Amino acid sequence: MNPDPDIQHVYVILNPAAGTSSVDDTRALVAEHFSTRGWTYEIYETSGAEDEDVAAIAREACEKGAGLVVAAGGDGTVAGVVNGLVHTGIPLGIIPAGTGNGLARSLNIPLEAEAAVRLIASEHIYQPLDAMKVGDQYFVLNVSAGISSRSMDETPAEQKQRFGMLAYARTILNQLSGSQRAQYRLLIDDHEVNVRAMEVLVSNGAPLKEGPFLLGPVEALNDDMFEVHILTARSLGEYLGLIWEMLTRRQGRKKELKTLPVKQRIRIEALDRPQAVQADGELIGETPVEVEVVSSALQVIPPVPEPAVE
Repeated sequence: MNPDPDIQHVYVILNPAAGTSSVDDTRALVAEHFSTRGWTYEIYETSGAEDEDVAAIAREACEKGAGLVVAAGGDGTVAGVVNGLVHTGIPLGIIPAGTGNGLARSLNIPLEAEAAVRLIASEHIYQPLDAMKVGDQYFVLNVSAGISSRSMDETPAEQKQRFGMLAYARTILNQLSGSQRAQYRLLIDDHEVNVRAMEVLVSNGAPLKEGPFLLGPVEALNDDMFEVHILTARSLGEYLGLIWEMLTRRQGRKKELKTLPVKQRIRIEALDRPQAVQADGELIGETPVEVEVVSSALQVIPPVPEPAVE
């Protein structure tokens, strides 16, 4: 447990447009639990403007003495705060309020606002996280090129609003019926790999290897390396069969999925034509893309593990 002797002031970056809890409710929860802990706090509401620099706001909060910065919102808000906290030593707390909540789900952080605030305000631990550096930006979950990125680009906005994550799944299924695999050249650390694949995904973790965590054991998020997953499925049937094997933890060969370690960096080049690239659920451009391992870039407050039963 960490008694947080250095935390006196908390800075909360709140996205009022995130839809799973009201701004008033979040403010009331923060007031109740943080005041009980003896912390002073400040809440900054994002405007949603395209030129708003959430990372800069988080960095400024650290420079002014915040001992903890909390992201209250969806994946976009969390990503902005993450970029502001890299290498500062100031921990991240998360109050999930979006549709995906990728990092919160990966760490098993409660998705209900009151439970998330209580977690932050109670005695807790810190979990270091490696980061994925692309250009001058940092990501914590995954970077990929291929069919999932194209689905983000081609799914209409109204379908995203109406169906959430299911809208992407629908687009992927439609694409699988007629998609062709692309030819990729992967420069992984000091060697080259040429593959024909539907998807190339670089993951900070070990997806679906151990529940309840989406990215596998929490320790895999801070092991100084990534995994690159190469999806070679050629048809809808092979794709769905692979997903079923992963979800049911079957120990088959998974011949449609090849996994390789990345210890320093990976460069993904599409040889046929440029492919869309996403990072942590947001489109960031096209191939080629280079992803660098940044060890222990920041730390986040996760749930305290249950004691082992002897």
